[in-house]
Amino acid sequence: MLLLLYILNFVGINYALSGERSIENTSFPIATNGQPFPWNKLRLPGWILPVHYDLVIHPNLTSLIFMGSVKIEVTVVRETSIIVLHSKHLEITSAAIEEENGKTQADLKQMKVLEYLPHEQIAFLCAEPLLVDKKYFLSIHYIANLSDGFYGFYKSTYKTKDGQTRLLVSTHFEPTSARMAFPCFDEPSFKANYTIKIRRDGQHSALSNMPKIKTLKLDNNLFEDHFAESIKMSTYLVAFIVSDFQSVSGTTSSGIKVSVYVTPEKLNQAHYALEAAIKILEFYEQYFGIYYPLPKQDLVAVPDFQSGAMENWGLTTYRETSLLYDPETSSASDKLWVTMVIGHELAHQWFGNLVTMEWWNDIWLNEGFARYMEFISVDATYPELQVNDYLLGTCFAAMGRDSMNSSRPISSKAENPTQIKEMFDTVSYDKGACILHMLRNFLTEEVFQNGIIHYLKKHSYSNAKNNDLWTSLANTCSEEDFTSGKFCYSKSQVAKNAHSYYIDEHFDIAEIMNTWTLQKGIPLITVEQNQKRIKIKQERFLKGIFPHDPQWASMQIGFLWHVPLTYITSHSKSIGRHLLKNHSDTIELEEDVNWVKFNVDMNGYYIVHYEGNGWDTIIKLLNQNHTLFSYKDRASLIHNAFQLVSAGRLSLDRALDLTQYLQHESSNIVLLQGLGYLAGIYRMMERRNISDVTESLKRYILQHFKLVIDRQTWSDEGSISDRMLRSALLELACDLQYPPCVQKANELFSKWMELGGNLTNVPSDVLETVYSVGSKTADGWNFLLERYKVSMSGAEQRKICSALASCKDDAKLTRLLELAMEGQVIKTQDLSSVIYSVSTNPAGQHLAWKFVKKNWSKLLEKFPLGSFSIRTIIIGSTAQFSSKQELEEVKLFFESVKEEVSQLRAPQIAVENIEKNIKWLERNLVTLTKWILENLNFPNFYEGAPLSRYLPAKPHELRRILSKQYFQDLEVLARRSYSFSFCSVEDLSIHAFAMASLCRLCSLVLVLQLLHIYSLGIYGFKHQTGKDNVTSRTNGKLFPWNKMRLPDMVVPIQYDLCVHPNLTTVQFTGLERIEIFVRENTDFIILHSKDLEITSAILLPKDDLGSSKPGKQLQVLEHPAHEQIALQAPEVLTAGQRFLVVIEFHARLADGFDGFYKSTYKTRDGETRIIATTDFEPTSARMAFPCFDEPSFKASFAITIRRERKHIALSNMPKIKTIELEGGLLEDHFDVTVNMSTYLVAYIVCDFTSVQATTSSGIKVSIYASPDKWSQTHYALEAAVKLLEFYEKYFDISFPLPKLDLVAIPDFQSGAMENWGLITYRETSLLYDPKTSSAFDKLWVTKVIGHELAHQWFGNLVTMEWWNDIWLNEGFATFMELVSVSATYSELQIEDYFLNVCFGAIARDSLNSSHPISNPAETPTQIKEMFDTVSYDKGACILKMLQDFLSEAVFQKGIIHYLKKYSYRNAKNNDLWNSMANTCSESDFSSGNFCYTASRPISSTFSHMWKLTEIEEMMNTWTLQKGIPLVLVKCEGKTLRLRQLRFLKGVFEEDPEWANLQSRYFWHIPLTYVTSSSNTVHRHILKTKTDILKLEGEVAWVKFNVDMNGYYIVHYEENGWNNIIKLLDQNHTLFSHKDRVNLIHNAFQLVSAGRLSLDTALDLTRYLRHESSNVVLLQGLGYLEMFYHMMERRNISDVTENLKRYILQHFKLVIDRQTWSDEGSVSDRMLRSDLLGLACELQYPPCIQKANELFSKWMGSGGTLNLPADVLKTVYSVGAQTIAGWNYLLKQYSLSVSGAEKNKILYALTTSRDCEKLTKLIELGMEGEVIKTQDLAALLHAVARNPEGQGLAWNFVRKNWNKLLKKFELASFSIRTIIVGTMSRFSSKDKLEEVKHFFRSLEDQGSQLKITEVVLETITKNIRWLKRNLNSLRNWLLNNL
Repeated sequence: MLLLLYILNFVGINYALSGERSIENTSFPIATNGQPFPWNKLRLPGWILPVHYDLVIHPNLTSLIFMGSVKIEVTVVRETSIIVLHSKHLEITSAAIEEENGKTQADLKQMKVLEYLPHEQIAFLCAEPLLVDKKYFLSIHYIANLSDGFYGFYKSTYKTKDGQTRLLVSTHFEPTSARMAFPCFDEPSFKANYTIKIRRDGQHSALSNMPKIKTLKLDNNLFEDHFAESIKMSTYLVAFIVSDFQSVSGTTSSGIKVSVYVTPEKLNQAHYALEAAIKILEFYEQYFGIYYPLPKQDLVAVPDFQSGAMENWGLTTYRETSLLYDPETSSASDKLWVTMVIGHELAHQWFGNLVTMEWWNDIWLNEGFARYMEFISVDATYPELQVNDYLLGTCFAAMGRDSMNSSRPISSKAENPTQIKEMFDTVSYDKGACILHMLRNFLTEEVFQNGIIHYLKKHSYSNAKNNDLWTSLANTCSEEDFTSGKFCYSKSQVAKNAHSYYIDEHFDIAEIMNTWTLQKGIPLITVEQNQKRIKIKQERFLKGIFPHDPQWASMQIGFLWHVPLTYITSHSKSIGRHLLKNHSDTIELEEDVNWVKFNVDMNGYYIVHYEGNGWDTIIKLLNQNHTLFSYKDRASLIHNAFQLVSAGRLSLDRALDLTQYLQHESSNIVLLQGLGYLAGIYRMMERRNISDVTESLKRYILQHFKLVIDRQTWSDEGSISDRMLRSALLELACDLQYPPCVQKANELFSKWMELGGNLTNVPSDVLETVYSVGSKTADGWNFLLERYKVSMSGAEQRKICSALASCKDDAKLTRLLELAMEGQVIKTQDLSSVIYSVSTNPAGQHLAWKFVKKNWSKLLEKFPLGSFSIRTIIIGSTAQFSSKQELEEVKLFFESVKEEVSQLRAPQIAVENIEKNIKWLERNLVTLTKWILENLNFPNFYEGAPLSRYLPAKPHELRRILSKQYFQDLEVLARRSYSFSFCSVEDLSIHAFAMASLCRLCSLVLVLQLLHIYSLGIYGFKHQTGKDNVTSRTNGKLFPWNKMRLPDMVVPIQYDLCVHPNLTTVQFTGLERIEIFVRENTDFIILHSKDLEITSAILLPKDDLGSSKPGKQLQVLEHPAHEQIALQAPEVLTAGQRFLVVIEFHARLADGFDGFYKSTYKTRDGETRIIATTDFEPTSARMAFPCFDEPSFKASFAITIRRERKHIALSNMPKIKTIELEGGLLEDHFDVTVNMSTYLVAYIVCDFTSVQATTSSGIKVSIYASPDKWSQTHYALEAAVKLLEFYEKYFDISFPLPKLDLVAIPDFQSGAMENWGLITYRETSLLYDPKTSSAFDKLWVTKVIGHELAHQWFGNLVTMEWWNDIWLNEGFATFMELVSVSATYSELQIEDYFLNVCFGAIARDSLNSSHPISNPAETPTQIKEMFDTVSYDKGACILKMLQDFLSEAVFQKGIIHYLKKYSYRNAKNNDLWNSMANTCSESDFSSGNFCYTASRPISSTFSHMWKLTEIEEMMNTWTLQKGIPLVLVKCEGKTLRLRQLRFLKGVFEEDPEWANLQSRYFWHIPLTYVTSSSNTVHRHILKTKTDILKLEGEVAWVKFNVDMNGYYIVHYEENGWNNIIKLLDQNHTLFSHKDRVNLIHNAFQLVSAGRLSLDTALDLTRYLRHESSNVVLLQGLGYLEMFYHMMERRNISDVTENLKRYILQHFKLVIDRQTWSDEGSVSDRMLRSDLLGLACELQYPPCIQKANELFSKWMGSGGTLNLPADVLKTVYSVGAQTIAGWNYLLKQYSLSVSGAEKNKILYALTTSRDCEKLTKLIELGMEGEVIKTQDLAALLHAVARNPEGQGLAWNFVRKNWNKLLKKFELASFSIRTIIVGTMSRFSSKDKLEEVKHFFRSLEDQGSQLKITEVVLETITKNIRWLKRNLNSLRNWLLNNL
């Protein structure tokens, strides 16, 4: 279908430019007092730097306010009179500035203060400028409330044992909350020194970063503590506390005083922390080779603390549970946790404090290192804690997050406080730690340690970024190097540092590690072992998205890691190493091996999949001797296997098989890993209430792990690992209701209650289990709650809270949530964990979710957006969901609060989690059920369960179970149920357990296990009522299919279709017989049907067609939402059989433009005649007859049409006979078609006449049109014959049908439709009238015919497999326009026009709202939207680039191969690329072989090409990701430095979102270039982000993208553009005319991207007065005209007037040369049309005078005078400006029979400045009589182009939206044209908000359209363009007039 260019032709604009037509004035943000705020960026300016803060602060713990004063010493870097710093919730009472000498300047004492709340900034305005290099002292006094939350300077409370509440105040400034305590430069790079003084009362003490040096006694019993001056540090590390805490202290061996501060009654819990802190601090000093730089280190347990701890320098603060250790209540895991947190915070004293990341995007340099150093430090100081085992868990957690598409790169853009807070996540902490561990393993421990010492010493007291770390790790320097200030580096040093096994490989640490930090995700390494050869591949690992999913391929684009692989084999435990830097590679071993295991000890951050028999071999080895692998390798294997299940790479039963050996496992960590997955799956089943699977899984776990469970003692004995296994196993056993466990826990709980909560009898490791069991009774729950209130142990309180949340009583869970919300009994700090705990409880998951929704606003009052608590609440409360209904609920909620959460990643994570859960269940539930039953021992394994529990409810069930027919029925039903999501059912396993019990002595167990699986299908289908699993038909019955796409259990062979349209009643009836083939047993057939009434459906066996046997009636169910019907058979249709489905139906002829619809035309004498015609693409065949309406369901069609005698009938094939029926009707029978898709079927009933001719190969070609337009068909006939003959020769494939009809339809929405053998056209796309059709009209008609004839091969003969690849049809047909018309009508110069095709594609593709060429599309709406600029124009342009890359000959051979190989079949992207890599002879095809050799393609192509096997890899970068590359070129002598970026208009490099929008984008770009030294076209493939080209000699200039054969923008950096401008001025013919067009286009595109100044681009156009090429002139003038219209619409009158004057001055000579005729070449004629049209629009007097003269003569002749066709539109437009002229034109419009003339008249009518006339015109378009409905969209587009009509059109669309949707389908080309045409020219914020509001109001009537995003982005771009460029444009014009 040709969609796009018709409208653009009609409205007379260049679409490539239309997105740039708007603008707005510059402005500063408004401060709180209404004045402009002098800074508009989130980050502070760098004009002023802080040197020292002198801070005095006084918190009043009674009034809960604090007062402060700060004197900031600053140095001035750039002269300014403005000081901008941060402040939040502070009331500034005074501000003054002092000079360096300390004398206050009188006029500066009280500076003016402005505040801008959104940026949390204040500005001080100085009366005089501050001078460079001078020091000033800024004094500020302020007051504020102590914060109620957990950030800034906040209050905290605790209760004593006697119930007294005490207050303290503490700080928490990371990341952006120092500004809540004092005005400051609150960014990490603004380091300074601090002198802090704190005022307090006598009963409290004060702490700060440094030691207290003195205390002064003040009036009012206040004391002022003075602290020593700090070292240089960032604001977020400042800390102070006022409390009544007590401490224990010790001293390190280097003399550092270490103190642990706690509330007085918890002092006994501080001793372990003190011991650990001293040991770890001493370790770090030794490990880093750098002494701790402060004299003291305090660790403070703060009662209210949101996170785990905070690393304030010298004063680290902790949540109590992260610092305090109570031997009575703290378990082994509690001890490990406390030790690790201390290790983490002390590591920060070096990583983060001594060396700080430069900005928060690299927070992982702090947190990733601190997390990793936990493991190194604790392993060295407390080896008995076995901390390294838990590094595995850290990396598994990171992988869990990173394997989701919602992950992010480690180093990510973060600008505002919310984004920054979200950076403190699993990616920064855990993934950061894991890639450091991998790097340490890669470099060796020694080199790694030396490298980080180098990093810390080099960047001490300063800031660093990623590359600084990599540089340090590539250098190991001696101490002298540092003391002498030198920085050592040499390549030999790198080699010395590396492992010996890498010496032969060149590696760059930065290059390697950038692949891990600058892109999100984790690699999947696929291993295929064949004896001693190992093939390895890498791809991005994604959970919940499978390789067959449409979006999978696009999510792989751009991802490549440098992976340091490690491996062992069956023949060697020596670790092999290999650096994988490509997508695939091969490792050759020294000898054959039986097995290989990669990622030794899980030291690498990647998943491994063993293809072929790899996993089977591993499972066998584990069962035989699991100790062949280390325990870490065994844990890694279990983890990888289950991860691969989630990614669809490994079946669940194989992963479960792998766990069976665990009953022999001796490693606790491995046992916990395996049990963790089984427990996780159990809890998923329990939450979904899938009771049979839950019960079976419970039994399996308790059977399989009974021995290890029974071995556990209820004590605290053993190693840490033993104790942690005990805790986990007993908790699981009791959760599974294992009687011995529950009995023992109840016994301990009862004793504990009897003793009043005395813990002497309950070991700490089992406390949580005991509490959880005890909480199941009302008394136990209440007792636990009371115990919680009085406990002094945070560890115990945490365990009690977890136990309370495990209760099954809704009322109690609700109370728990309410208590946490109140914040008294349960502290607010624990609210998020309470919500999470309740949500993990099956009884509480929906309770927690409802609580979150109801209390969302209150939660945001307690926790900042982006905080850890809010993220925990969002993700935690939804993580358990696994149904589509829950998913929709969550999406709806996030949509309702999108203004609050739009900038958060957490909602995306939550949604993706649920989607993953849903897909996991759909994919694995049956497998899980089957596997459990196969591996479960059915007899009871513990006593006490009665046998009767497992007996059938009725005795006769046993007999029925074993019947053969029943098994067959079950199989069918199981297949049917598999199409649903899985459901919860009751006691489905009853038959299986009964038979296992009764038949223990026979061999029926296996049979019954299978039976159990099938029974899932029965009961799941009959009893399920959930919305996920069934859909209802209109009568309320269950519809047996719930997917948009049809099942392939049944496929069509042939349709026999008889249709009778009644053109009087405007209805039609139909009868069809569909021959089907059954591929799988089924009892239903799903087809498409829309707006058809089915009156009968009968099933006949194919062999019984001729017999008298009656058919079997099929029950018809309808699912309108999916446009599907189900034909329910009375019995199962057996696979392998053929049937006939006979359907009778009727419907109305459609009123629109889709399906089988009516069209009308008027004869010259005014008679209205009706015809009936079809347009089925993409999804409307279902509106004409029930069918399998998807492109892959190809079939043949035998069509019969009944009609009246006065009409004719046409269809795809020739008519073979006509039968006369009773009543005078005729029945035309058409020949059977070739195999084709439904959307290509066509038939027409009309009274048209035709002209005919025959091609040289005997194909009859006919052009049909209404009788009065017969004379306009002759050119189309000539063109069609020539083009058809060309295609047969070019494709080397004869047109496969005996005839080809081309029909001009009076009502047609798009340009044309390629129905095979019967192509339909809009009249203006087929008919050519020499009197009224211009040169462009002729080119247009020729192009459209070429497009549709190309489709007879591309689309019809070979059809895309699904609509996501529609570009294979449309992109090729658009490209073949160029190829075919160039060859047949070279005089039309289509090559020049094709440049605009690519410019149009670039305009769309340079917006972020673009989409990949190959893009998922499922619903009809989504599919319709695929017919756009990207599929058509970008598709064509990348094919042009590929043709230029391969050579025309190789490209042609490749597409011939493609067409022949896939004839009458379907294809997808990869099929095309494979064909391009193969050129075969005719014999290869005739023999049916698919030829491929490495030598053949390479020998056929340019020497510059690399392996053609990489064509697919290259082209995937163009089809599977959106966007267009920007190639930056820097010429340095004979060196060319190249970079590639994603090109984006309206988004600039300084914007916060820019970096994220660049992430992952890179292309394989086939560059071409010429230089000043050579016109030879040079070629280079740019496959990396950066590259260097070495030329043979120095060059003065270089020009890339020769003749614009490539699809990319080029920016010439530094003086590149100035050189080009100079060259064009001197001799523009140095460049070809296409290159000149390309340069002009690129320059103005770069302006829109902020890469080039507008005046530079305008300077480039000045040479145009000397330009000889018409196409170049039009390109340059096009931008100037665009700016003129932009200014005119915005009523910027001075610029509008100056632009008009400039254009008429600069181009006067070329305008005056134009004649008012149709003479010259096509190019001359098109220039004439455009130039005269512009000149008259600019009111150029000679033009207006001549046009008026011609118009008057034409009116005087009664419209009979033949004016030159090329100037008709101009003449009519000038004439339309008078009332008489406008009215006359409207009259002539209604009389004209020339579509070309009507287009020109209608355009002219829209140029009137009379609003009444424009309104009348729109009303006529809406009525559809005078102006046809098909032209309404173009009409609105044209009216909106008129400055007077823009508001009219916009208001009309808003008012009449619902009426428009009755005329055009949602997502149709017309609706999209209306949206873009009436809104995309807006350029003000007011209009942007109006459009946003309108789109929001549409809901499901348009808000889901992708085009709405395009429009909003375009308007935003317009606003930014105007803001950025208006002054430049104004000044440039003034300088050049």
